[in-house]
Amino acid sequence: MKDSIKTLRTMERKDKIRKIGATIATGAMTAMPFMVNAFAAPATGANAKNIVQTFMGYVIDMFICVGALLGVWAVAQLALAFKNEDADSKSKAMMMLIVAAILIGIAPLATAVLSGTGLTPGSGFLGLRG
Repeated sequence: MKDSIKTLRTMERKDKIRKIGATIATGAMTAMPFMVNAFAAPATGANAKNIVQTFMGYVIDMFICVGALLGVWAVAQLALAFKNEDADSKSKAMMMLIVAAILIGIAPLATAVLSGTGLTPGSGFLGLRG
């Protein structure tokens, strides 16, 4: 009886070791395609300030896009909440709509906050700001 329990424990330990090894191997194989050296040619006038401003423009444009999608979703949820006369769903949809409005209006807010630092958000990928 003791030998069979000992054998069972040894088998369980070996299974755990195999699973851990398989997990590590899968993680390593998954990471391999992303380990690529990339060399970018320096653009004219590429300095840290321009890079940060361009990055901020892209981030702000992503916020605007997420806010627009969230706003559409919130309007749909609000319409369904009014249809079902559900007070809890109405309040959740209104909160989501407010968050969407804040995300869409983040560009002027970011420009005002960053004006004292000398940074201005770049044009981003939407091209809304100059």
